Amino acid sequence: MQQEIIVQPLAAQQAQQAQQAQEAQEAQEAQEKAEQIRANNEAEEKAALAAKELARQEMARIAREADALRSQTDKATLTKPIKNGRFEASRTAKLKKASLESQKNQASQKNQDSQKKEVEKKAQKVATIQARKAANQAYIEEKQALSPAKRQQNCIEKPAAKRKPIDLNTSFLNSAQWIVKLVKTTLIVGFILALLLVAALHFINISPLIAPIEKLATEGFGKPVTIKQVRASLWPQPQLMLSEISIGDTLKVTSMQVIPDTGTLFEDIKRVKSLAIEGLVIDQSNVAESLALTHNIGKAQSLKVEQLNLSDLRFKVKDLVLGPFDGSLVLNEASELNSVNLHSVDQSLTVQIKLLSADQGADYAIKLTGTNWPLPLNPNIIFGELKANANIHQNQMIFSRINGTMFSGNISGNALLDWSNGWHTTGNFTLTNANAPQLLKAFASKASVDGKASIEGKVSLTGDFSSQSTEAFKLTDAPTIMANIALKNGKINGVDLAHALMFNQNASLAGEATSFDKLTAKLQVKDGQYHYKQIMLDTKQFHANGNVDIAQNQAVSGTVNAALVAQARRLQASFELAGTLSDVKRQ
Repeated sequence: MQQEIIVQPLAAQQAQQAQQAQEAQEAQEAQEKAEQIRANNEAEEKAALAAKELARQEMARIAREADALRSQTDKATLTKPIKNGRFEASRTAKLKKASLESQKNQASQKNQDSQKKEVEKKAQKVATIQARKAANQAYIEEKQALSPAKRQQNCIEKPAAKRKPIDLNTSFLNSAQWIVKLVKTTLIVGFILALLLVAALHFINISPLIAPIEKLATEGFGKPVTIKQVRASLWPQPQLMLSEISIGDTLKVTSMQVIPDTGTLFEDIKRVKSLAIEGLVIDQSNVAESLALTHNIGKAQSLKVEQLNLSDLRFKVKDLVLGPFDGSLVLNEASELNSVNLHSVDQSLTVQIKLLSADQGADYAIKLTGTNWPLPLNPNIIFGELKANANIHQNQMIFSRINGTMFSGNISGNALLDWSNGWHTTGNFTLTNANAPQLLKAFASKASVDGKASIEGKVSLTGDFSSQSTEAFKLTDAPTIMANIALKNGKINGVDLAHALMFNQNASLAGEATSFDKLTAKLQVKDGQYHYKQIMLDTKQFHANGNVDIAQNQAVSGTVNAALVAQARRLQASFELAGTLSDVKRQ
């Protein structure tokens, strides 16, 4: 017990001595710091005094030089003798000159005074900077002299006394660099997150939005609307993609793209900048309902659509499908349907459809404009250019005007297409200066007629046509045609009628060709058979007339009366034709 009593006072005494030593050291450090600060202040004062003394000496020197200059001027003026009155003017001029020099010296003195003040400011600034540098250097040396443990203790116990002087310029630059890095990082991360959000929205089925969108669409279209899937996208602008849509009982739509006016999402009247309908098929059963949709959208109170677009639109009439078409629906000022403007995907045909009133005797007015457009019923018949007007009423399409080019010739006419009971078409046409080989090829004829030498065979036809079939694409297979034909400067390849006259015997007429300056005939096409009546073939030396029939299997039959004038001789004969188009024979 006694030993413990002795140890405890000894420990307390050692702790007290350590504390006293620490306090003494701190007091010594504080005194040294104060002396350092006092030394810095004295250095600054000495530098300022030195600058002032330097400026004072400079001013004194300038004053002495000015006084010496004035003394020399006055002495020269006063010591010069004045002999007579003619030197008075010279003396006066010199006095004036001296006065001007004095004024100049005063101005120079003022300039020197300002320079002196500037020198004093610069000297004081230099002294201040040097004093600060000396103080900072002393602090650094003192800090380096301390042990690491002591520096840590001083930082903890006396942060204010031991803090390193702050360089404002360096601190500002470090802060600016840190802010720039932070902004860059934030922008990069934000951009990546935005991309991920945009990409993710394309794959997210926003099911909670289906019910309110169906309700709004039902009110807008005036028919019950069901939607299977809704997706959202932010690129290139906020939009909704609706998929597998049913409108009413008969209309099916592949998808709809809705670009809303986001500023009206929480208003009573919602506005849509663009509504694009894709994959709509219009047929006989829903044509009225399809066009009624636009009327209902225009009259909707809670939904206003600024632009209606169509893509992948198809028209289906029985087994005939036309399309796909892209285009837009145009509304008038009363938000009623004005027209439907469409164009084929390959841009070969544009179609404008207008809804007509009941008193105009038609339901819709159609305007067609085409370039290199193949006829859907027969792709071999191509309109180089086409302009046509038509009206649709019930199950008929009546073309009141058809103008264009075909087979390198000009065509005009009118037509009627009826699908109330199968397919039936009638009309009349005029085709002038058409390319004969192209025309025969389009109708799969094996006959070969072209022009002489480098001249193309040109054919002109005027007549009527009609056709009927249970299938739309078979209407051109067996048409009924009554037409007048005229060809100029051509030749019938593979048949040599002049040979039949010269040899006057039954034989094949296969030869090079039968040339003609003019060929006319009346053509009747029925049930796949071609009947050429009243054929007239003329050249300067050869004349022929007759009737020729070509069956569906290309068999040839007919009667020909021919006459040939050669070397003052006249040959004339009548004979029957047989064989096929590829091997015509005389009988």
